[in-house]
Amino acid sequence: KVKVGVFRGDPAEVIMDVAQKIEANLIVLGTHAKIGPEAFWTGSVTPKICKNAQVPILMVPVKVI
Repeated sequence: KVKVGVFRGDPAEVIMDVAQKIEANLIVLGTHAKIGPEAFWTGSVTPKICKNAQVPILMVPVKVI
């Protein structure tokens, strides 16, 4: 099943809250593979979710064209 929704708030918190509410088995995230200070200054969502998620995470590299 696929569910779609639009939510407001801090992206990392919202993603984790929704994953918990729908009892997700996996979180799939697109990532630009930023690390260190670059990720910190851009407010990267992926590291926040990886640190706190209760389910497995699949990270898919994304290239900006």
